[in-house]
Amino acid sequence: MFLAITFAIAAIGQPADRKPTDPEPRYAAYWLTEVKGNKSHPKLLIARMPFGEMVKHVNLFERDDVPLFERWGLMITTYKKEEIFNTDMRPIKPLTRFGFLNEKEQTVEANGVRYHYEQCPLEDAVRLLKNQQTKSEIARINSPLAGMEETARALRLLLEAQLKESAEKKK
Repeated sequence: MFLAITFAIAAIGQPADRKPTDPEPRYAAYWLTEVKGNKSHPKLLIARMPFGEMVKHVNLFERDDVPLFERWGLMITTYKKEEIFNTDMRPIKPLTRFGFLNEKEQTVEANGVRYHYEQCPLEDAVRLLKNQQTKSEIARINSPLAGMEETARALRLLLEAQLKESAEKKK
């Protein structure tokens, strides 16, 4: 538990190329499906800000030495948006490249792949991080989080804190 809280506190840090005066991140989540590819394995992208804002800052290649929680976004492969689908023992991957946002066609390039995107409610991202595996009959090589359980928990805590803060502001 302490490890997850430590990760959550550390995760509030700014990405390496952001100014300390920039506002704290307001997470946004998106479903990404490949323009040309398998539609049954969409990716969940949890970004540090909405795409429209992010593209102003991040049309670049991110350095490899940036810690995972200080990246501009984290990508999680899913199976039909219902569960985490881990094929390579790295279920939570950093967003390393981002750009070519076309809001009219709702397409974006992330990590060198062109995707269609749609907004994902943060509540759905939290649900996926809480319940990583359903009772589907898909063949599994690895468990959904395979050693990244604490990372997923810290990410979930950050999203839950943002949801709680937003709900309190509405009161």
